[in-house]
Amino acid sequence: IVGNQQLFISVCKDLQMIESIGKAVLSLRTTLSMAACQIFKDFLQLFKNELDFTILEQMFSILKNLLSTAKKISSTAALQCLIIMLMNVGFHQKLFHNCLMLINEKTVSPRICSSILLRILLIKFTESNLLDNSLIYIEEWLKKGITDAQTSVRETMRITFWYYYKGYTSNAKTFLLSQFSPQLKKAIELSVPSHLQVYSNSIGGTAVVSSFTSNSDAST
Repeated sequence: IVGNQQLFISVCKDLQMIESIGKAVLSLRTTLSMAACQIFKDFLQLFKNELDFTILEQMFSILKNLLSTAKKISSTAALQCLIIMLMNVGFHQKLFHNCLMLINEKTVSPRICSSILLRILLIKFTESNLLDNSLIYIEEWLKKGITDAQTSVRETMRITFWYYYKGYTSNAKTFLLSQFSPQLKKAIELSVPSHLQVYSNSIGGTAVVSSFTSNSDAST
């Protein structure tokens, strides 16, 4: 299979294998669902260079449904699959949009997932400048999460904000100062992940950045 990846993927399409695995992923039987999720993970890692967007979108749609299930183990497995997807494939604008749309879901798990997926996108694609034309959407995404009704979503997105700050410092400073109340701004400043080496200083509403490269002149 490894030596004939294109042929294997073609056969998978002909046999509608993704749809078949997807039915197992969404099974109410937890053991079957988890096994099928593992197949998705292996698929994404082994055939990452051969997967076109049609397959990725099919998988994303299936995993989106799994995210909304009541079972914690199921939603966690879906999140893991989506993280592996983003880490193993190139930038797709539609995939970016699909991740963004999760922040509008009614249930909490997809919204938390959306906040984490934005973090992955920022980590992976900031240095390549592939996100430069999407900063307006990223800021809308951040604001939606930071002002969410659920504490868990707000907390997750506040951390994600600092990954945006790390890559687009000037834009993030303006965004922080102009879009949030003093109370929300303070909550964001208290959420700096220590490993990013971003040192928040609430005096003057700025933050000091140390030991990383940023696209501080990027324009929104």
